[in-house]
Amino acid sequence: MSDNVFHLMLLTDDDYHFLNGDATSLKYLHDDIYSPVTDFMDEESKKTFVAAVEDTERHLWFPARISSDGKDQELYFMKILEHNKTAGFVKTMITRMDDLVLAHEGMSRALESKTAMMGLCNEIFFDYDPENQNFTVYNAANTIYGDGMRPIRDFEENMRRFAPEENFDQIRMLMIALRTKSSVIHEEIDCNLINKDKKIKKTIVEGRLIKYGDNSEGVIGVIRAAGRGVERNQGRQLDQLTGLYSKNDIRDFAMHAIEAENGGVALAIIDVDYFKQINDTYGHRYGDEVLRGVAGVIKEAVGTNGQAGRFGGDEFLIVLDHSTDEKDLRECFRQIRGQIGVLFPNVGADGKSPLTITVGAAMYPRDAGNYDDLFLLADHLLYIGKKKGRNRYIIYTAEKHDTLEHIKENRLVSSTVGAARDVSPSEMIVNLFDRYNSGRRPSPEDICREFAETLKLDYLLLSSGEPGNVLYRMGKAVPEEAARRAIKEYCTGEAWEFFGSDEMLVVSRLESIPQKYSGIKELFAKHHINSFVILNFKDKNDKYAMLAFCMIGMPLQWNQDHYKYYRAVTRLLSYYEL
Repeated sequence: MSDNVFHLMLLTDDDYHFLNGDATSLKYLHDDIYSPVTDFMDEESKKTFVAAVEDTERHLWFPARISSDGKDQELYFMKILEHNKTAGFVKTMITRMDDLVLAHEGMSRALESKTAMMGLCNEIFFDYDPENQNFTVYNAANTIYGDGMRPIRDFEENMRRFAPEENFDQIRMLMIALRTKSSVIHEEIDCNLINKDKKIKKTIVEGRLIKYGDNSEGVIGVIRAAGRGVERNQGRQLDQLTGLYSKNDIRDFAMHAIEAENGGVALAIIDVDYFKQINDTYGHRYGDEVLRGVAGVIKEAVGTNGQAGRFGGDEFLIVLDHSTDEKDLRECFRQIRGQIGVLFPNVGADGKSPLTITVGAAMYPRDAGNYDDLFLLADHLLYIGKKKGRNRYIIYTAEKHDTLEHIKENRLVSSTVGAARDVSPSEMIVNLFDRYNSGRRPSPEDICREFAETLKLDYLLLSSGEPGNVLYRMGKAVPEEAARRAIKEYCTGEAWEFFGSDEMLVVSRLESIPQKYSGIKELFAKHHINSFVILNFKDKNDKYAMLAFCMIGMPLQWNQDHYKYYRAVTRLLSYYEL
């Protein structure tokens, strides 16, 4: 479903076996993941490929002839993007010559059409190349700029030449936004920077950051007089971090696509797996880079088949109009998952594996007759995907996943579905206490579920009594019997001295647990539980209770700012008879 002809592959650096990539790149290798990529090349191409892998300074395109049986060879072009000897992978980009020619023909036609359309508009269009500091202006023959490319400093000087001195600060802010590659640019300059028309009192410059297929970046935009084009753009908001549609606009796009009834509409929610760990481990700045990279992959995969938006946090919503083919939908998700894995090969759950996503999807009118129901189904499938271990895409079918009516009646998804997906921990706590005090008391299970989903926990368990009676658990990463054994060891014997001595125990690394408690330590390690929190409290009848939760995978430094939310949840649970 993608318009893209360039595809990423992740290969082992010792024997060049396929590790990860999208569906198309795997088809180039004839769906063979068991043979080295070099087995499909002729001798000359093999030598060129190996030499390119070893050349860590230059990253140049080179031709390669590939076939599955030594016959019917096709011409491809390849480029080595990264050779990481420490992590043991080679990141490669590949395209087929025939696809490249077809794409070039399509792009030439599209460029001619868009150039003609620009000529019908009053706006000035620009393209800024940050790497080379070049500024190209289009549709500006009768303006103070003129068409063509020039250094950005000349563009700035030209603006200052025609602007009053009191507007120099506004021009300076515009240049800072351009040079720092702001995701979304909107600057209003209180003078005419288009032509010599005295009726124009204000110039508006709008732009956005885009990523190209070769991993470079640029800024594209428009320069116009205030008042022109306002009706066309009114209400349209782009997410400032990713450049995708905002939450409200992608929702409106989905609703309009459904109302238009021009064909089927597929709606999918994409969640980045273990994104909280990325922020906690590498910092929020790198987390933002991951979100921008994921957004770029999603936009590329969607192409002209629909629109994509950031729904909040690490969640994205894609809407594919005129889409009723489940096979095409699966190929789109395979491409997104594969490209993300290659783009971020070692920031997964264990810090060594590729980044993964979980996707839930449903289709109109096959599965639901309106946006709210379609979103609910997609969200429910996303929830199932997370419970099954993440790193998967699930498309709704009533035979497999229950009927829409039954899902709605039994509240199989969070009570906040579709309404407040950006709820902060503090809002979650306030909402729970408000419901309790207003008489709409949530059950202990509802409290635990909303707490776990808001904080994106992998596993949660609520128990009462000694040595412990499991009341509620969510997450399938830890088997039921293992959970009961952990509680039994936790609540009895010497372990109680360590685990039960405090109201709240926070463990970020198993190494911090004394060696004499090796039994429970080994049990946690077996199920990849490296970080956990245990809270001890008493219910309304003064009976001992425990709330425990953890993240699966790499060790996690728990956020101390969240400790107050942990205690608030157990305070609310203490009002119940458990």
